[in-house]
Amino acid sequence: MAAAAVMGTAAIIYSTRTATPDGEAGTPDGQSSPALETTQTPDNPNKEADTTDGQFSAIAVGNFYACGLRTNGTIECWGENWAGQTDAPDGQFTDVTAAYAHACGLRTDGTITCWGDQDYTLDGQFTAVAAGDEHSCGLRADGTADCWGRILDEITGRFSAAPVSGIAHGCGLRADGIIECWGNNEYGQTDVPDGQFIAVAAGGVHSCGVRTDGTITCWGYYGGVLSDITLSDGPFASVVSGHAHSCGLRTNGTVTCWGGNHNGQSDAPDGQFIAIAAGGEHSCGLRTDGIIECWPDLTSIPDGQFSAVAIGDDHSCGLRADETIHCWGRNNYGQSDAPDGRFSAIAAGSHHSCGLRTDGTIECWGGRSLEADAPNGQFTDIAAGGLYSYGLSTDGTIACWGEDLCFEPDGQYTAFDLSGSYSCGLLTDQTIECWGDRGPEDGRFIAVTAGDFHACGLHTDRTIECWGYDYVGSTDAPDGQYTDIAAGEYYSCGLRTDGTVYCWGGFRTIPECTQRAIKDKTVDCWEYFLSKTDAPNGQFTDITAGEHYSCGLRLDGTIDCWGILQSLVYGYHFGPE
Repeated sequence: MAAAAVMGTAAIIYSTRTATPDGEAGTPDGQSSPALETTQTPDNPNKEADTTDGQFSAIAVGNFYACGLRTNGTIECWGENWAGQTDAPDGQFTDVTAAYAHACGLRTDGTITCWGDQDYTLDGQFTAVAAGDEHSCGLRADGTADCWGRILDEITGRFSAAPVSGIAHGCGLRADGIIECWGNNEYGQTDVPDGQFIAVAAGGVHSCGVRTDGTITCWGYYGGVLSDITLSDGPFASVVSGHAHSCGLRTNGTVTCWGGNHNGQSDAPDGQFIAIAAGGEHSCGLRTDGIIECWPDLTSIPDGQFSAVAIGDDHSCGLRADETIHCWGRNNYGQSDAPDGRFSAIAAGSHHSCGLRTDGTIECWGGRSLEADAPNGQFTDIAAGGLYSYGLSTDGTIACWGEDLCFEPDGQYTAFDLSGSYSCGLLTDQTIECWGDRGPEDGRFIAVTAGDFHACGLHTDRTIECWGYDYVGSTDAPDGQYTDIAAGEYYSCGLRTDGTVYCWGGFRTIPECTQRAIKDKTVDCWEYFLSKTDAPNGQFTDITAGEHYSCGLRLDGTIDCWGILQSLVYGYHFGPE
């Protein structure tokens, strides 16, 4: 199977406190909600939460993880834990909030404890807390706010709720109903309109508020629009904001969303809710029966049996046993709108997908420009890169279409693979030729795979050799014998002869700094690691690797994926139920 490794930008998810019809975090009127039947747990992300220790009364969603406040006052978190954000501390709490890589809880004694990439305890008495990606704030009993993190301006005065933050700005609702915003104002996100409000939300580079008459006013930049808007089809009780979209909860419990919608994050479902929350590119609501519903449901890999799987930037496609194609994930360019018909192979690029029909012709869909303009003729294999694709003709020559680094090499080939800047082909004499960078010096091979800046070949004796840029061990091929290989961004995976999978490389070191102290503004820096190489146990028949994650085809024809899946789950094994 050809493995497409494509360049892209990691999605940033912005979390908010759960908003309820009365405008407060948690549940309306301070009452406990029914048990939240979540779809992920600390031990298994594909099963329901264990509610045997008590019901949940509040939930907070961060970046690919969540935390729930049980009715017994304890906090339980689940999901990605690369910064310790799901290692909730012991003790009794009255509230919980979550941001990009840290969460905070308000203890029963009024102190605040945070964990994750901002791990500390704030002494003193607080009545509320709101965690943000750039900075977080706690509300004291006298209405003043203490904020920490990347604080852009001094925050003074009294507020009626803990201030909230976007990418580089924050907003707070004062006791007199006036909203004050601070920080970066490149897009007008801190230019608060006149009037009194009952709630405020801060998105990526926009802000929204619920006025006292139940209308919503937003300002700044969102969903490709740089202008102020007003929603009067309420009345509304609360508002939440994600990266480029917002959602409002009406007093009758219905939800409406607006702004960016390339993932379906603004397609609010019908029915009644008692609370809503918005992430960077998704939204969730708590229904009146205690069930959480999110839109879009990007974590759902389809059920059924497959014979092949291909990974793009933020979408994937599977070839079913009946030779039809099913795609899932992001669909902002139509890359997941698979056509009808029978296919024998599939490939996925950044924003497009291609299928090899059983009659040998190629059909592509999606893309921003020329990626879907597949050539005529008969082909035996296909592969897709970032903005271009390759087809192996029946005469052994390679055809290229699309744009950006589209190059057709000379010679006859039996297999090939390509990525963002590295492409390699296996010639009929079992040697490898690469274009875009060097290939191996000598040797005979039976398979080849290309990552973004490195490539690997499977020798005729079934050992692996890798070459190219050796970033974080991406070319440190393991010993042993293998039957298949797949290269991703900075990592590779091999399928051993016993059917198990082994991966290497793929750790990205990311520096982080923040102003952690409230008063002395001292700066602490640290590093964290993102892993894409934790392959699951069990036996597989095929593997493929993308920029952020890998997928394998198990013996029973089901698909299992692992790694850093953009817009989904970091470091988790996810697949059909």
